[in-house]
Amino acid sequence: MDTEQKLKTLTDLYRECEYDVLLELLVSCDGSVEKVKSILGSPVQEGGKYELGSVKHGVRSRYFPMKNTVRVTGAKTSNTTEIGNLKARETNTKNHTTSGTVSSVQAYFQKATPKPTTLHKRPNPTSISSIIQSRTKREVDYLEEIREPPRKALKPLSTGKTITLYSKEQVEEILPNIRIFSNFLPQDLSEQVVDLLQSQRMLFRSKEFYIAGRLCTSSQNSLVYTDNDDIDYDPVYSTKNIKSVKVAPAIRRSQAYVNEKVNKVLKEIYADDENAPDYMIKENWTSNFCVANYYPNNKSHLDMHTDKLTNIGPLPTIASLTFGATRLFRLKRSNPSTSTIYQIPIHNNTLLIMLPSTQELYKHGIPTLSDSLIKKDKVLGTARFNLTFRMAYPELQKQHVLCDKCKRRMILRRLYKGEDIGYYIWMCMSSFKGHSCNGFKYANFSRRDGVLRLSTMHKNEATRWLDEYERKDINAST
Repeated sequence: MDTEQKLKTLTDLYRECEYDVLLELLVSCDGSVEKVKSILGSPVQEGGKYELGSVKHGVRSRYFPMKNTVRVTGAKTSNTTEIGNLKARETNTKNHTTSGTVSSVQAYFQKATPKPTTLHKRPNPTSISSIIQSRTKREVDYLEEIREPPRKALKPLSTGKTITLYSKEQVEEILPNIRIFSNFLPQDLSEQVVDLLQSQRMLFRSKEFYIAGRLCTSSQNSLVYTDNDDIDYDPVYSTKNIKSVKVAPAIRRSQAYVNEKVNKVLKEIYADDENAPDYMIKENWTSNFCVANYYPNNKSHLDMHTDKLTNIGPLPTIASLTFGATRLFRLKRSNPSTSTIYQIPIHNNTLLIMLPSTQELYKHGIPTLSDSLIKKDKVLGTARFNLTFRMAYPELQKQHVLCDKCKRRMILRRLYKGEDIGYYIWMCMSSFKGHSCNGFKYANFSRRDGVLRLSTMHKNEATRWLDEYERKDINAST
């Protein structure tokens, strides 16, 4: 059974688990479906309900790993809406309840110990899309008029809908983590950047990584601009495959515009915020590397994901500058899995800033062109370039967190489900490199004698960040 069949089997059995959660479990279990089932519990179909042990998964706050008991009910809709050339599709779903028993995070990492594997030869690269097929959509693509947008952070919705936000006002009121600026660069500079990117498009390469010991490639191509050779923008991907080039004058000028705008926005939002954590960068933000992505055709897309925090640190800011075809950019709360999907048409020369907590709370992505193309560009046609300006977290460049078991580097993530929601953790990156290791540490961003500690094995010393709704859920469950 190949990986695609394994994932299909698991998604059929555990329909309330997101496919990326099942994928991560499958990777950690070295591709063993039985090990994944032993962690989640044996499913038993009974009267349209899926029993996963004795604990029921909840819509908003009960996620893997977990111990509490709540009920989840799916949405049932049958609406179809058409506005202009954008058609809404309908998907009817049946209400169902899921329940299951899942261990705490440390117990999970101890339990899901895969057997070491030896790669005898380099497998042929396979598109990740051919391995991971998206689950049948239960959300309804739905265009909805936004009435009286909230002034405060939007409570996570579990509507199963896809809502398109067309104006800057809608975007920034509905998604307080996002700021968007159209026609951002002066026209002459914008044209220079496009000319540069076109001339360097042959330098872009697909990302390579392993899933269950199988080499995969991304559908979009990437390139890194930096003047600092010490910056390894993401250790998960094959560093030999992704090229790093010196920052060209047009990129450097664009970088200056981006730095100025980001710092202005951060000052407006966080200057008087006494609750902002000390470890969050809220001033003097300076991009020191830029990851450029190239989407050359209709198969080029970006699966829903959150950016790994390994180099950019907790609560990062990422500034995304887009050139070319107008395509839809999607965001949804990572928690719950039935969260409303918000999609934003991103036009040529548009800057979108993902503010602190975006990576902690949201997933983002670019659908395939057939699903997301709004308008062709006069110069690039259906092609799209995206420059993501990032600031490497200073302490994370000076020292790397290494796995105690295999001595390889670890990746930084935040848990967004279960009883340990909000904790930052370090996971061994070996599984993404074709090896097996379940090394785990908690992250600790407190300072001792002015030095950031970075990691700990003790949960009571770990760094935890929660937004107001996660905090309310935890308080309500205790």
